[in-house]
Amino acid sequence: MIEIVDSDSGFDALRDTWNEMARDEAWNSFLWCREAWKCQRGSLRILVWSRDAQRAIFPFFVDAKGTLRLIGDELSDGGDVVCDSKANLYWAFREAADAVSEMRDVKRVWLMKTPANSQLLAHWSAMWPQCVVFKAPATTFLHVPETNDVVRAMPGLKRKDHGRLDAIARFADGYSFELRTGGNFPRAEIEELRAAMRAQGRRDADFLPDAWVAFAERLFSAGVAEVPMFFKDGAPQALAFRFRGGKAASLRWLSWICLSRDPRLVSALYLRYIAEKAKHEAFTIDFGTGAYDYKLGTFRPQISANFTFRASKTRLGRWCDLARMMARHRGAW
Repeated sequence: MIEIVDSDSGFDALRDTWNEMARDEAWNSFLWCREAWKCQRGSLRILVWSRDAQRAIFPFFVDAKGTLRLIGDELSDGGDVVCDSKANLYWAFREAADAVSEMRDVKRVWLMKTPANSQLLAHWSAMWPQCVVFKAPATTFLHVPETNDVVRAMPGLKRKDHGRLDAIARFADGYSFELRTGGNFPRAEIEELRAAMRAQGRRDADFLPDAWVAFAERLFSAGVAEVPMFFKDGAPQALAFRFRGGKAASLRWLSWICLSRDPRLVSALYLRYIAEKAKHEAFTIDFGTGAYDYKLGTFRPQISANFTFRASKTRLGRWCDLARMMARHRGAW
């Protein structure tokens, strides 16, 4: 049976069930999706499937163009259905697909950044005729041991890699490091660094919309995010944003909030943060989809791909959508 939740009160009523099934998936947590919804525009369309004791939640909304999307698609590095691990999900996806087909205001389905092992991606790719699935930017992971010398403790690094990371660490010596985990959200610092990057021509006027900053502030105020920062002579030089949800030893970067006066400071900030954390515990860190830009190639040995699913409900719309996607993603599928 499918129940459609289209109100904020109905969304809030799912909190306990949602958290029980989401386990340690940060992007699928109730808090993440609830706060992300405040930054989206459209109609809430959460599908709640149940059969006997089995349950699944499809965190969808419909945007102004009639596209069914995952609630956190633009604000996260992954998204998927929230489900009971023991559920027989074939009928969940079959009934959810049928429910979407009956929604008159939905013209197409667009699922961004779904992981390669997503059951939603696997089932709907088979159920939706003539859909397209194409590879999205990869996410990167790093396993870090507990150590006082993280550069030399990392397996597989060559001597030249040690030298390069040592040079990055020396470059950061002239900056004071602060890890802000509570108190005032660094809105003033974000505004100052965002203005500096725009003035340097490194970002355009649309970089880091206010809605994203507001979303980050709500997560910070709720105690599920922290901000590592570099200062020099009291002025902010770089900052990044890290999600603290799920297991304490699993860390996630939000690559869309990473600001600096000097591009080299981004790698230096990542390295300093990793080194400080490694002094106290072993952990796995997720750099999201942005780590390639920061030239940490030898410092992230694991890579996994995300995928995007696209399908249209109308014959003409389907072919127009497919033509546009093929033009933008040649060879990706």
